[in-house]
Amino acid sequence: SAWIHVAPEGSRACIGVPDSLPDLTVIVDAVVLNELWWGKRSCDEAIRRGDVGFEGPSHLAAAYPGWFRPAPITA
Repeated sequence: SAWIHVAPEGSRACIGVPDSLPDLTVIVDAVVLNELWWGKRSCDEAIRRGDVGFEGPSHLAAAYPGWFRPAPITA
């Protein structure tokens, strides 16, 4: 597992057990996460298909698609 710590002074990504309780847990396969990160797949589509799940407040989960750049437009 991996985690991201975001704070006003910066953010960091780490592998392993978080050093504190998370505000939001995102359940996603590494392949899907890679597709989201590189814009090869729409985050909204992945959530709709059930390829991304959440444990935590719904307002934080709703903000998750904003973590990724929009999927590229293909002709």
